[in-house]
Amino acid sequence: MLPFRKIFHPTDFSTADSAAFAHAVKLACLVQGELTMMHVDPTVERKDFEDFPRIRPLLARWGILPEGSAKDDVAKLGVQSSVSVQSQTMPREHSFDS
Repeated sequence: MLPFRKIFHPTDFSTADSAAFAHAVKLACLVQGELTMMHVDPTVERKDFEDFPRIRPLLARWGILPEGSAKDDVAKLGVQSSVSVQSQTMPREHSFDS
């Protein structure tokens, strides 16, 4: 087993970020670890987490999970996930759609 289990993925929602997100998900799957995503935006307070990329569709494209899998199916792979959104007001945390 690899000596780390926590993967931190800062995101800016850019097109270039999708490759970094894929690498972070792959690492989390390999080590059966915890993936934390963070988006810092001092000008916009996000009311929801729809902007965050989703793990399940990515794993379905890779053939690891079937289409339409439940969030629990990602957890069964040993992957935990959470999101932190930093805005001008107050940091919020949320479990993103695995």
